[in-house]
Amino acid sequence: VNTYGAIPAYNYQGDKITYAEWFVIDEKLTNPYIVVHDLTTQQKQTITTDEYESWRPIFSPDDKKLFYIARNNNQFDIYEYVFKNNSRRNLTKSNYDEWDPAISRDGKRLVYAGRKNNNWDLFLIDIESGQKIQLTDSKGDEWDPTFSPCGKFIYYAGTYGLRNGIFRMTLY
Repeated sequence: VNTYGAIPAYNYQGDKITYAEWFVIDEKLTNPYIVVHDLTTQQKQTITTDEYESWRPIFSPDDKKLFYIARNNNQFDIYEYVFKNNSRRNLTKSNYDEWDPAISRDGKRLVYAGRKNNNWDLFLIDIESGQKIQLTDSKGDEWDPTFSPCGKFIYYAGTYGLRNGIFRMTLY
């Protein structure tokens, strides 16, 4: 079996990586699914199935949760997976694609890109309450956000006509 993987992310302890994995069966690719590979034991835990497409997993700062995107119901939402009880929760539940989740250092918020109204904008979600805030609403596209270490800024990629690059937004 030819197995493939993409977009790995380390946990905060540095002893595990998570990534999307897929393989070829009868010359056809399976849907990518999320795995966690323990680097100390070489054990691999499968988090999602190949019934639907899953990508871009990241660990929470305390390594107790995993966040990833999955294409279920014809569009991508962001999901939370809790290792302790193997529970899953759809965090975004929208009717448009969400991608590129990044978590704050305190583990309380996610910033991500959402393709609302056929345009990529940035959103912020409080993980505990589920409250979502749309951070941008531009004619350009914003994606691949990340929190600054202090949590005061969000850096992201943007395309605004001829003005393209990495931009910074102040949260507070």
